[in-house]
Amino acid sequence: DERAPDVALQNRTNRICWKDFSLPYWFLDLEELFGVYNLEPGSNQKAIIKEHVTSLKTQYAELNDIKDVLISADSPLFFNIDDLITNLESARDSEKSAAGKKPYESIVLKFQSVRSDTRYSFLHNEIEEETAIGEYFKTILGLGAPEKHLNILDLSGLPAEVRAVCVGVISRLCFDFKYWDIDPEHLPLNLVLEEAHTYIPEESDAKFNICKERVERIAKEGRKYGIGLTVVTQRPSNVSTTVLSQ
Repeated sequence: DERAPDVALQNRTNRICWKDFSLPYWFLDLEELFGVYNLEPGSNQKAIIKEHVTSLKTQYAELNDIKDVLISADSPLFFNIDDLITNLESARDSEKSAAGKKPYESIVLKFQSVRSDTRYSFLHNEIEEETAIGEYFKTILGLGAPEKHLNILDLSGLPAEVRAVCVGVISRLCFDFKYWDIDPEHLPLNLVLEEAHTYIPEESDAKFNICKERVERIAKEGRKYGIGLTVVTQRPSNVSTTVLSQ
């Protein structure tokens, strides 16, 4: 059958449409959390968010008997976003002065806004499953049964203001996966970034910083950990020179 090779390749391909794509918010580090939830907190608000997120993740670790691990706000452990909002509201209401309540107001409003926005459902649609990072890697890297050698993520339908951050988060997760892999040749990865000029541009814009930092790190350090990078664009002059120089 002349079509057999094509069929075999299709069986080894994992295609995730943007409608089915998920990126659980509890995998975000603190900087990524600020970017995705459009938070622009001052130093006091950063401390508040860090304290509450760390507390919830610590509680989850204790309930699930996760020991000998240093828990921080950046740890990829589950916490319930609704509990976070409730705790922030309680902390706000416990403050007696308007000045004391103020740091909590904008944080709560922005978390509530994204939580109720259907465009951001990809962040919250696995809350009931409390998906662990290992299970997520099986999905996006095709490590289930049967294994998928080519994994295509279509992010075109995500909100434009958060698409770049999502690319950055996925790139960082893949880098971390390989960084902690004892054998770099165990599962070699190559990230192919289509339309790269739209999320790792040369221009300096704060909304691209997270993505550029993550992708540039892979470009500079990825090879020694077994992760490669292919940048695809029709506008190479608009792409980060740091990435292109590698």
